[in-house]
Amino acid sequence: ATAIIPNILSQNNNIEERILTIAQANQAQSPINFYKDAKGEWVLAKSKPINQGKWYFISEVNLLEAYTPLIKRFGLLAICILFGTFLTIKVMLMITKKIEEPIQQLLKGVDKVEQGYYDYQINEKQLVPYAKEFQELCTSFNEMSAKVKEDTILLRELSVTCQLTILYNRRYLIEQGELVFQECKSHKHHCSCIAIDIDFFKNVNDTYGHLVGDEVLKHVAKIIKESVRIKDITTRYGGEEFVILSPATTLDSAVKIAERIRKNVEECPFTIGEQFIQMTVSVGIAEFANDKDIS
Repeated sequence: ATAIIPNILSQNNNIEERILTIAQANQAQSPINFYKDAKGEWVLAKSKPINQGKWYFISEVNLLEAYTPLIKRFGLLAICILFGTFLTIKVMLMITKKIEEPIQQLLKGVDKVEQGYYDYQINEKQLVPYAKEFQELCTSFNEMSAKVKEDTILLRELSVTCQLTILYNRRYLIEQGELVFQECKSHKHHCSCIAIDIDFFKNVNDTYGHLVGDEVLKHVAKIIKESVRIKDITTRYGGEEFVILSPATTLDSAVKIAERIRKNVEECPFTIGEQFIQMTVSVGIAEFANDKDIS
């Protein structure tokens, strides 16, 4: 609304006088006035004196109409910010997922290895959609896991194998012997144990030296290994002593195995150059047939 209001007003025109007073009072302070108009609505107004201050040119605009464009712009800006924030969060979550999932696969693999599952392998096909670096990292993990498994098997073999004779050692006999015995006991099978000692082995070491003595041990161990069955557990118990654990084997069957070993050792002397070292063995046998055999 625009109005030209004279400086001199009648006493009955209180509303215009109030507006004129506001215009006069704020003339030097601010070109924009803020007040209620004659209708009692809040307006923004700008006034300018004319005709040497005898008249005032006042332009008014409804406050809501004045701020509506600004409110719309702020609203649109707020919507854009919210949408942009939502879109940014969504993109960040997608990126995080692409980073987190391969890492979770790696952490799972590490946890499996820690639990003793050395053969655990990450499925590399699941990582095809992800970054090449993650695929290479998982490939390296699988290679490491395979190497750890291989080394673990080797260490296990070394820990239970006599490196001289390549037979199982005393540790393996104690570990597996208990399992074999309990299995035979639960199934009510016979179980036999054959103890073998090389006769006068000290004379071999004293006469030919310990290096030759080691070769004799390897020779006898090979004969024993070839004289038993696949299911028999053949071990070097210590020194020149060997123990064979024969599951599901009666005393009569164990005697036949022992006799075969004794005969083969006697008939196959160890040769060193043109010399022959004749070897014999002493054998002892024990059998488990029922619980009464346990003392």
